Amino acid sequence: MNREAIRSLVEGLGGLLSALRAADPHDKTEVYRQLGLRVTFDHEKRVALTEVRPEPPEGIVFVGHRRKALYLQYG
Repeated sequence: MNREAIRSLVEGLGGLLSALRAADPHDKTEVYRQLGLRVTFDHEKRVALTEVRPEPPEGIVFVGHRRKALYLQYG
């Protein structure tokens, strides 16, 4: 993705970000959990490391160390 594509994506999320800011803390927790959001705080360095590792959609399995996608069809 180039810079413009990223900027457009972030601007498109504006309404979602506003809704998330105003959401109940328990609802936010569930959204973050489903996104696979993880925050680790290093108190010594006063730095937060954030990672997002969403689960793959149903029917997609990652195989191998390079996380190649294997698509499975059901039915």
